Order: sequence, then structure tokens, then C-alpha cells
Amino acid sequence: PDDGKVTEAIQKRKQDSKLTEDDFEKQLKQAGLDDNMLREQVKRELAITALRDKEKTRVKPPTDDDIKKYFQDHRADFVAARGADISVIVTDPVNNGIGTDDAIGNAAAEQKIRGIYEELKNGRDFATVAQQRSEDPATAVRGGELGFGSEDQLKQSFATRPDIPAQLMSMDVGQFTEPIKDNVSGRWYIIKLNAKREKAQALTFDDQNVRQSIVDRINQQRQQLGQLRTHKRE
Repeated sequence: PDDGKVTEAIQKRKQDSKLTEDDFEKQLKQAGLDDNMLREQVKRELAITALRDKEKTRVKPPTDDDIKKYFQDHRADFVAARGADISVIVTDPVNNGIGTDDAIGNAAAEQKIRGIYEELKNGRDFATVAQQRSEDPATAVRGGELGFGSEDQLKQSFATRPDIPAQLMSMDVGQFTEPIKDNVSGRWYIIKLNAKREKAQALTFDDQNVRQSIVDRINQQRQQLGQLRTHKRE
């Protein structure tokens, strides 16, 4: 990709983050990046995406009948697991290089998270606080959003606190936890429940993302088959 496309992608990323220029630069610094490193990272991502798109054009796209047959033959694969959609605010005792609001040391990390908890109890917006004060740059730029995770995925995300998934599933949507400590890393979390799925549900053909998921799987299989045939000819 040329420099213009890289600049355009970075500007879109800034707009999507809904942060000011200063806050975006702060998040970059938290992630250990400068402007040149960000440009190189975005350039690689655009190149990879372009390569994948090129590979997709080499295979015949699946027809509607192909897609429907795949769904009928693989119904067991299309199940929405029990789980929760969450957002997080994090304080971390390590030096994250984010200036005066960086909690360095275990005592400072605990003090900061408890102060944040009081702000939230007094009605401050969770996403705004996450953007301004969370020390996890990957989620802070999205207002703390971590997204949906099945119970198994949540157990992996919070491996040292196996009690967290059950706690989240017992909460009401919109509630957030008290500060929770990871006793291995020393990190502190406040977790907000955005939505939850109480029971695993079989998806239908018309459910969101099912069709695209099938198209992606068929294309991937056809690409792999094409690569195998190319290797045999060679």
C-alpha cells in the first residue's frame, strides 16, 4: 500500500476510536508505539488484507445452494455458546509510561482502581472512564469493550480467577463488579456486563454472520485444495 492509503487507514482508526488527537497519542505511547511504528504496523496489515483478498479471487465463489448444503451438513458447528459481552477497566502496577495517572506499584494500582470504582458508583459513564483512565490500551481505545466471550473463553481470559465467569453470569446487564485482583500479575479489573446469553442456542441459517462464516469456510477449503493441486503439479 502507498503512503496515502496508510494515512487514510490511520485517520479512520483515529475516528473510530472517538478519541482526541492527544488521547490517541497517549494510547499509542501506552502500547509502546510511535507514529513511524504505527505506520509500519498499518502498512503490514493492509498488505496482508490485500494478499488475502487476492487469494479469495482465485477460487470460484460458493453458490447459494453450496452455502445452504454446507449449513445442513454442519448444523452442529453453528451454536451460539453461553457467555457474556463485557467491558473492562484495568490498573496495572507496572510502569506503563502514561504519565501522572500511571499507577506504579501494587499499592498505587489498588488505590487507583478503588478511586475509579467510586467514580462509577457516583454515576460516571463506564466507557468514558475506561478511555481516560484504563491502563490496558487495547481495550481503552474502545471504551473498555472486550466483546463477547463464551464461558470457556472467559476462563482463558481470566485464567487465575476461575470464579469470574460464574460471577458475570449471575449479574444483571448493566452492572459492574467491584475491583477484582489478579494475584499473579497484580492487575486490578472492574468488569461491566453489557449482555449475556443464558443458554447455548442453535443458530439458524438467517442468523447474523452465519452466511458469511460459511462463505469464508468454503473459500478457505477451496483455497487449500487449490494450493495442494499446485504443489502436486510442481
